[in-house]
Amino acid sequence: MKRLRYLIMMKMVIFICCSMGISNLLGGVTPKIRIIYPKEGQEVTARDSTFIFGSITPGAKLRINEESVHVYSNGSFLAFLPISPGEFVFHCVGQIGEDTTIVQRKVSVSSRMVAFPVDSLGFDTTFVTPQFSSVLRSGDIFEVSVKGTPGSHAFFDIEGIAWGLPMTEQVPFPQFPWGDAVFGDLKVDTSFVRGIYTGVYQIQPWDFVNDAKIVFHLVNCDSDTVSLEADGTLTVETSSVPKIAVLTSETVIARPSPGQAYTWFLPKGVKLWLMGKKGVWHRVKLAEGHEAWIPDGTFQMLPPGTPIPKGIVRFVRAEGFEDRVRIAIPLEDRLPFHIRQKINPASLLITLYGVFSDTDWIPQDFSDPIIKDIRWHQKSSSVYELEVLLNQNQQWGYDPRYNGTTLEIDIKKKPKISGWPRSPFNNIIICVDAGHHPDPGAVGPSGLEEREVNIAVARALKEMLEEKGAVVVMTRGGGEGISLGARPKLSATVDADILVSIHFNALPDGVNPWKNNGSSIYYYHPMSRRLAQLIHEQVLKELHLPDFGIYYANLALCRPTQMPAVLTEEAFMMIPEQEMLLAQPAFQRRCARAIYKGIENFLKENR
Repeated sequence: MKRLRYLIMMKMVIFICCSMGISNLLGGVTPKIRIIYPKEGQEVTARDSTFIFGSITPGAKLRINEESVHVYSNGSFLAFLPISPGEFVFHCVGQIGEDTTIVQRKVSVSSRMVAFPVDSLGFDTTFVTPQFSSVLRSGDIFEVSVKGTPGSHAFFDIEGIAWGLPMTEQVPFPQFPWGDAVFGDLKVDTSFVRGIYTGVYQIQPWDFVNDAKIVFHLVNCDSDTVSLEADGTLTVETSSVPKIAVLTSETVIARPSPGQAYTWFLPKGVKLWLMGKKGVWHRVKLAEGHEAWIPDGTFQMLPPGTPIPKGIVRFVRAEGFEDRVRIAIPLEDRLPFHIRQKINPASLLITLYGVFSDTDWIPQDFSDPIIKDIRWHQKSSSVYELEVLLNQNQQWGYDPRYNGTTLEIDIKKKPKISGWPRSPFNNIIICVDAGHHPDPGAVGPSGLEEREVNIAVARALKEMLEEKGAVVVMTRGGGEGISLGARPKLSATVDADILVSIHFNALPDGVNPWKNNGSSIYYYHPMSRRLAQLIHEQVLKELHLPDFGIYYANLALCRPTQMPAVLTEEAFMMIPEQEMLLAQPAFQRRCARAIYKGIENFLKENR
């Protein structure tokens, strides 16, 4: 009898739930909204539209800024919505039945460059150069710019040197949003900007000032005048004693202009001639007509009277070892150099700055399996180039360093790749880098962190590679952190034959994620392109995601010269469908298998 009453009661509960709705019976379920991106108060660099993503209680409806947003089965959402410059609010409204939750996400949207109003005479104080102090010498060019009322007469003064120097209003120029230019559609912002004035002054031998003020002037047609003082100043260096410095950091990255692209990687002990300064960046003279910029804190000044760095190459030697060939270039000092790899013909171009040739002898060992020919060329009065032609269809890396004052470049021979029927992975050293940590990397709408997916895929890849006889070195095994700079150093220390860095992608602000997503891969040195291509082919075949392309990219994990190195971005963390796949161990193994197959094809091709 008790059991019968219990069954009747349960049927009544089920009937009530069906007729009233389970949420009403339980007093309502208030939807919870979690916004992953953008962060509160973040500066968004998009122009007219950008993405917002996160999660909401599964089953809820969501509207953001009055637009309906699709909610996936796990509660994730991603929207690409219009925005406007200045303080901007994403107004998110979630609803389940009669219960509603409202969340606001306030951000700051960068304003595009616009012209100064024509109806008032003045300056835009956000666009003024110099912003920082400069130290220049006789003959150097000093450039200034400012934005103000279009159609005015502009000139500038350098306190203590010259007054009334002319400025020219530049022809309006288009703007290219960086994110779309690289990853999306090549958009041109047609809101051309007027009112940008530029001026130039060449430092004269008699000029001498210390922290001279720079003052701009604008005059309109009514002869009204406004003036503005720049934050940066000018110092003219008049000392006739060259300033020589020695690099004190393990590796110093030198750039073609302040804060621009990585170009030279100079080791500790290299001597440089300092010629000037802009802000924290010091200009160095590499050779006549060649200069670079290095940052504060990377060098030590040598005593006045230290000779200008220079050297003479009297001979070059090549010495063979079991796994490499060493090119030795004896010099009197550690001098700056740059090495460029070429594929057709296979060669290394070694450029030495401040160097002169007296190279009458280069012994050639034609029995060596790598070196085809070695030639030198004096490119200019103090720029020496050594061309090392190679008998390698596929180059396997090179390692430059100074041993005393002798520049040594070790060129790797092809590793011993086992022939069929043995595994091509047998005894091949592969460095597997699980990207990120301690930083989380990209974070998906549900909160899944890229670093966790990276390590899961890396472990699966390690298992597959070791099963076939590879020697696998992981840059991190799990929760421990390792710096970005330490990862390529580790791969070089273990003498890896191949480096693969595993990542999953996200987009810059303003790029449409619905049109631009999928699988991509990145490389830097020419020797790595074929490896990138073969892995990418397998990723597309295995995952069936859109082809997001192969990129030449100046990335830290692509730059090591000691081995072919690639960085994979097989899917997007921020795309809800792809994030849901990346949370599944089976899909993680598919990602690993695609990389494994690509490396296998690369090794088979080079047996």
